[in-house]
Amino acid sequence: MRALWLAIAVVVVSGCAEILRSPGGAVEAFTMLPGSTPGSVEEQERQANADANHAAELKRTRENAAIRETGTRLQREQSAQAREPLDETLPVGLTSSMISEAVTTVKTQVMACRAQSLSKGQVMVSVKVAADGHVAGVAVMTTPAPSLGSCVRTAVERATFAKTQRGGSFRYPFVF
Repeated sequence: MRALWLAIAVVVVSGCAEILRSPGGAVEAFTMLPGSTPGSVEEQERQANADANHAAELKRTRENAAIRETGTRLQREQSAQAREPLDETLPVGLTSSMISEAVTTVKTQVMACRAQSLSKGQVMVSVKVAADGHVAGVAVMTTPAPSLGSCVRTAVERATFAKTQRGGSFRYPFVF
């Protein structure tokens, strides 16, 4: 993984060294324990934890950017659809029965996500559906484990809904 290093500073304070990094604007601190060496097990574990936290932050940032882009795309689609004459025979928006029917088609895939994560709890997703019935965006609101949330999001993105005049959005909980 390649990171943009904006600043590196080493400060020696009473025998301890602190390294401050600022990749992408976020500042992280790394402090060596007194008497430890840069290659010690404690320092390697601390560095591994810092790297994992940084990777998770980077992933969240990318996912949030993808969600914003999906929302922008949905707005453009809805704007274009607003200019087209609406099919009056279609329902205006999603109904609870339409949501239940579409979620049922992917529920097996969602429940298969349990095999990927031993975590238990609730995964809450926010779903945007375009007027033509395709899923325009899925955001994981809560999850007990990132891998479980990612798997559920991927499964829900495959759902197909009935066509409506304006599409819609909803939140749906999956309990594991």
